[in-house]
Order: sequence, then structure tokens, then C-alpha cells
Amino acid sequence: MTLNIIQWNINGFLKKLNDIKIIIQNHNPTIICLQETNLNDNFTPNINNFNNYTTNRTDCLRASGGVAILARSEYPSSLIPIQSTLEVVAISIQLKTKITLCNIYIPNQKKFDASDIENIIQQLPTPFLLTGDFNSHSAYWGSDKTDDRGKQIEKIAEMDNITLLNNGEPTRLNSANSKFSTIDLSLCSTSLAQRINWSTLPEIYDSDHIPIKIDLFSSKAPSNKSPPRWKLKNTNWNLFSQMVEIYLNSNSPPPDDPISNDVSHITNTIITAANLSIGKTNPNPKNSKVPWWNQEIKLAIQNKNKALKTFIKTGNIDDHILLKQHRAKTRYLVKRSKENS
Repeated sequence: MTLNIIQWNINGFLKKLNDIKIIIQNHNPTIICLQETNLNDNFTPNINNFNNYTTNRTDCLRASGGVAILARSEYPSSLIPIQSTLEVVAISIQLKTKITLCNIYIPNQKKFDASDIENIIQQLPTPFLLTGDFNSHSAYWGSDKTDDRGKQIEKIAEMDNITLLNNGEPTRLNSANSKFSTIDLSLCSTSLAQRINWSTLPEIYDSDHIPIKIDLFSSKAPSNKSPPRWKLKNTNWNLFSQMVEIYLNSNSPPPDDPISNDVSHITNTIITAANLSIGKTNPNPKNSKVPWWNQEIKLAIQNKNKALKTFIKTGNIDDHILLKQHRAKTRYLVKRSKENS
């Protein structure tokens, strides 16, 4: 079984919520690591079927920066406290075995060195996957230049127990100068590297960063699957009581039967009445299409992605303008469809 993880600098969670829902619909990720969520400290994102873990920036007058990890609720997960001056969030998640996910955002104006990253790594249970927007350039991962920040990350990537997953594909398109760059990085414990495939999605959304897909070749332990639960929130207890009474009075064991038969009859009666009047949750919820999805939006997204591929090949300014036009059209169609749905 292959589990996939989406890594993306979203540059505004609330503004890109439609894009997140489309990515979930199209790629069914197990985990989503988001940078630059731009959320207030008292706000927690809510996505159906996902547990949400966030670290929001608290030292600004307006919402900016911040990171989030969204993990499928069917997999047990928990927060790992991290002591750091950087914007970071980490979780432990039970897949086939326990794996640590850590997500970092380091803005351009934030000074750091290799020891800041090492400090975080030392707090992570192994094996771990470390994702983030480091705003650091190096030829080591495909940049056309190497800056001082990049040299600090190089020190981390050269550690014996760390593997850099990037394959040289660009992860950001600068709309101002029409140039690509690679500043979103993924690193992992060496023991995980042979089980991971790293690539950028052949799609672009309303962020200047291109989403990254990390395939983790593993499988979920059957014993960890969330069991079905009774739907007790809006139960009609009168109906339940009536059904119990009806079933108890029908097919009752003879008076001279063993007590064990009476116990079985009462137990089966309660369970049957509960199944019919209360019901259970689905332990494996399927992704449903977003309600405003339609063929016109699907075609617009396809045209936008074709325009991205063309611009990547040519680097031509006219192709970049065409890409911008397709992105704007997609935004308009999604907004109109949501208003009419």
C-alpha cells in the first residue's frame, strides 16, 4: 500500500481552502504539510476526516507565517512538542509503524544556522520526515545559485543519518520575474529514504509554490483501523426503546431454557434494535466530490496545468501570461460555482 503526503507552501489557508479540497479529492493524501498558513493564534483549521495540528505566528499584528499538519483521522496521531525559535510543528502518526512528521517554515527575514535545524532533529523520534519552506538556495538541490542560508541546510543534508529527497525539480514560480526556484525541501531519516518517492505535482494552484507529492511505500496495520462507533449524537431513544420491547417479546426462549439463552436473546435484541434505530459510523469514509465541482472547472484546471507544462519547457513570457490567464479563469469559475451551488 502506498500512502501519499502533500507538502505545500499555501500562502494563506483560508484563501486557498478550495484548492486544498480539490487536492484532497484528486490525490487522497494521508497527510498534508502546509507552510505559510497565515492563521491567527486562536484559529484552528477544520477539514473533514483530518486531525489538525498547527503552530501559528504570534509576534505580528496581522495573521502571517505559520505551519500546519493535517493527518487522516483514521490513523492515530499525536502532537510532539518542539522547543525552537523557528515556526515548526511535529506529530507522531501510527501507520504500519510509528513515523514522525515535522513541518517548518523559515521566512526570508528570519536568521538561522544549521544548529537551529539540528536542535529540532534531535527532538524528533525516528524515523522521521522533515518538510518545509526554508527559503534557501543551493546547487545541491537544483538552484542556480548557493546562498549562505543554503550552505546551512547543506550541512544538515550531509549528515550521515539524513537524506535529502528533492530531485532538482523547481518548487516555486515567481510571478514577478517569471523564474522558477527550489526553496521547498524534504528530508528524512536515511532508513526511510528507500521507501519514498518524491515529485512535484504537474499542477499549479493559487499559490506561487508548486505542491510536492511524497509517496511512502507502506501499509496501515489492520489493528490500527478506527472501529465503527454508535451514532449517539441525535439518537431517537423512544424508537430504540420501542424496538427493544418488540424484539424482547418475540421469539423469547422457553421458560425452562438455560439462563445463557436468555442472556443471548437480550444481547441480540439490544444490538439489533441499536443497528436499526441508531446505526454506526463508517470507519473508512470515502472522499466525496466537492459540491461545487463541475466539468467546466475540471476542463479549466486541465488547461491551466497544460499551460504550466508549456511554460516550464519554454520559459517564454507569453506562455507565462497565458498561464496567469488560465489561473484567473479557474479562480473565477470556482467562485461562481460555489455561489450558485
